[in-house]
Amino acid sequence: GSQSAPLSPRATSADELRQLEFFMDGPFILVAYAQARCVLPEVFDVYLDLYEAALADLPYELISVVAYAVARAGLERPTFWARLRSEVERSWEAWSMSALGKVALACRLVLLAVGAERADGEAVLDLLQTVGKTLVLRSDELTFHEATDAVMVFALLPPSLALSRDSIELLSCVCTFMAGVPEEFPPSYLAGAFHALCAIHLEMPRLSATGGGADADAGTAEVVAALGGVDAALGAVAWALRSQLCLCQPPELGFVAEALRALAEGDANYGGGGGGDGGAGAAAERWAALHGGALLGVVQREAVRKAHEFDAPALASLARSIEAAAAAMAAAASEAGAGGSAAPPVPRTPLLRPWFLPALRTIAGEADSRRLVLTGAPPA
Repeated sequence: GSQSAPLSPRATSADELRQLEFFMDGPFILVAYAQARCVLPEVFDVYLDLYEAALADLPYELISVVAYAVARAGLERPTFWARLRSEVERSWEAWSMSALGKVALACRLVLLAVGAERADGEAVLDLLQTVGKTLVLRSDELTFHEATDAVMVFALLPPSLALSRDSIELLSCVCTFMAGVPEEFPPSYLAGAFHALCAIHLEMPRLSATGGGADADAGTAEVVAALGGVDAALGAVAWALRSQLCLCQPPELGFVAEALRALAEGDANYGGGGGGDGGAGAAAERWAALHGGALLGVVQREAVRKAHEFDAPALASLARSIEAAAAAMAAAASEAGAGGSAAPPVPRTPLLRPWFLPALRTIAGEADSRRLVLTGAPPA
């Protein structure tokens, strides 16, 4: 980012003005094509070849938009990601936090689509490490945008990178921020963060137990401390979601229900987060600490309230997630009580509200009800 000659706002000649317009509008044209799934080589190749050559002269915000377009289009451009990494590394203090967040989002899209095995996977992971280090160094500038992107991309990292010291430091930094100011997160960001934090809560202990690979250089104490931060952030986000779920869209309700199911079943099977010895008692305690029953109740209320906005498969998936979460946690609580555990008792209000499935059947109608396959009774 020297922001020099080719993009000077003082350009006066017709050629200079056309060049300026080309560079300034091009990233958004590429995003439009990518979002329409119309990845024309004659469009993308011309733009991207020029952008790669002029990367040091582009404004940082435009670079981040180009990165998003490349990721959204599914293009393999190892040289682009490598040059972008060099640019971030060279000028990390000058980048805006929003531009860094967009770059992290672009990397997440690449990992989400095809993982780290494709031709430019290594270059993307190298870029992520550089962006992560920058976010830690500038942690006092974090906002909900970058924090949410960071935990969502962390949940997709390969084991060796997830358990590296740099990644653990980033995770701890972001979780501290989330736990401190959950009220600053809009509803959609809370839902995304909750989904990612649940995945991290469940997977990190298992990864740590297996060693994670040669690059996993974080010590056990560092991982344990980071997991404490994850749990604190998860609790804060879950508490904030209780009052914000009413503003979430149907896909986001689905994310939360899916996360609650994974959390309930994972904690019940693995003792409160991945292979611990606490068993059902630890799972019930964890669920209570997250106010899981209340959150699950709010999800059911909002699912009924917004049922008309779901398509049948999405509503069926959400209903099954809610049923499974309720059943797993009711079973864990009962088992803990039967075993003499000091875990919280089975709640008086059933986790699966008695009105939930009948309401969905009524709203969906008989034809949709058969497709939804909504069966089963509320757990005891």
